[in-house]
Formats: sequence, structure tokens, C-alpha cells
Amino acid sequence: MKDNFANVLQYLDSKRDKHILEAIIAKLSSVKSVVSIRGTHFTGSVSKHRATLNADFKKFELIKIESQTVRNDMTVTQQQSHVQRQVKKLKQDAFKIIAKGRGRKLKCEEFPELARYIEFPFEEGDRLL
Repeated sequence: MKDNFANVLQYLDSKRDKHILEAIIAKLSSVKSVVSIRGTHFTGSVSKHRATLNADFKKFELIKIESQTVRNDMTVTQQQSHVQRQVKKLKQDAFKIIAKGRGRKLKCEEFPELARYIEFPFEEGDRLL
């Protein structure tokens, strides 16, 4: 398992998926075994991910329960796809890694008149302004 673990982690797309895999393996065996498979000596991150795994699963179960609605204007397949879309949307909002609105502002938002000054040397802007 130690030989293939690095390849498996590279195969997973997001950091959250990698942490969930490590947490599941740590839950099945132990934190020390995951740390030895990774080839590091620090157990803090793996034990933290293992500790938050149950809370994340409970959150996901609540999302699945809350998203189920009964509507008479839809067929069964339409209702199932509607519930799946709701679950996907709520899961994305609840488990989002990067918060909305974080990071630096775009230059066009920070300086709204900047486009006008950049266009002027290239004779695209208005000379009177």
C-alpha cells in the first residue's frame, strides 16, 4: 500500500478528497499507519482529519434529509434529479474550502476608472475625459 499511496493521492482532485481518504484509512487502521504510509512524522493533520470525519458525515446526512421535498407537479424521476441538484448545491455551500469573496479585489473593482486611462494611450478612449 505504501508504494501506491502517493499515486492514489495524486489521482484525487481536491485537497478535501485527499484528506477524507487519509481520514478513512486512519479510522480503519490507525493514525500512525497513515503517517508511515505517507512517509512523514507529523501526526497532527491526520488525527485532525479523522476527528472531523464523523461531523462531516453527519452534516452530509442532514443535507440529504433536508433536501427531500414532495412536489405534485413533478414525476418521480424529475423529483429525484431535483433532489440530487439540491444536495449538490447544499453540499458545495456547506463544504466549500475557499470562502466566497476572499482574496484580493480585482483591479477593475478597486479602480473603476482604470480602463478609461489604459484605453487613452491606444486611442480607444475619449480625449475629452
